[in-house]
Amino acid sequence: RLLAAAVLGGLVSRAAAQQAGRLQKEMQPALTMEFCERSGCMLERVRVVMDMDWRWLHSKDGDRSCMRDGAWDPELCPDPVTCARNCALEGVDDRGYRERFLVRTAGAAVQLTYPQAPRVYMTESSGDRYKVFKLLNREISFDVDLTRLPCGMGSALFLVEMPPDGFQGRDNKVGARYGAGYCDAA
Repeated sequence: RLLAAAVLGGLVSRAAAQQAGRLQKEMQPALTMEFCERSGCMLERVRVVMDMDWRWLHSKDGDRSCMRDGAWDPELCPDPVTCARNCALEGVDDRGYRERFLVRTAGAAVQLTYPQAPRVYMTESSGDRYKVFKLLNREISFDVDLTRLPCGMGSALFLVEMPPDGFQGRDNKVGARYGAGYCDAA
């Protein structure tokens, strides 16, 4: 039995601007999951990271937003490559996760409070790679408390194939540590 929680929701993509900002260090909340085999169960430390679409995207050398009125700033982002050079995704500290984005962890629990809670992913304990679940001949189980969701609000858990490094490379300096790499073509 495999216990885990990885919650995904929303669909806005920022294809460019994937370098780390310098104003706030990323501090992913810790989470514990249980991995069981015939011989017994082991606790595994993992982390939760917020999707890059919820992060502040600003000029790499200042605090000017790379978005203006819902569109790319034409000076900072005339094209994706220039935007990736000019803009940075800012980190979120523990307090930011808890108080601004309403993402809280305790032991094996993740609490997301809507409408502020972002889409989140599970990473390995280092926070640099997404947690890969190998589910062939295995099962995954989780509990969801829906008692405080308002009428009409849905909750979903998705298992999505993503590169473990979040496409980190030459044009993407942040990778999984900053919630990059999600692509939903559906």
